[in-house]
Amino acid sequence: MKISNKILTEDNNQKRLKPPPFQGKVNGENVTYCWSHGITKNPWHNSKTCKRRKEGRQNDATFNNRMVGNNERCKAHNNNSS
Repeated sequence: MKISNKILTEDNNQKRLKPPPFQGKVNGENVTYCWSHGITKNPWHNSKTCKRRKEGRQNDATFNNRMVGNNERCKAHNNNSS
């Protein structure tokens, strides 16, 4: 069974998807980072899981190591994909 970049955990004998950990905090809010889109509160959207990657992207970029990526807040995409 393939689950793209989501962690499978056991909880009360049921399998549940657990989001990746947040990478930092901004103004007290948990955030993660996408090289293409910047800082986001969506734990599923990061440099490795991004579905709308920009040219030159760095899959290993994180909140603490942005690798010269986008420093803005991620803006909502109108078709519900991050």
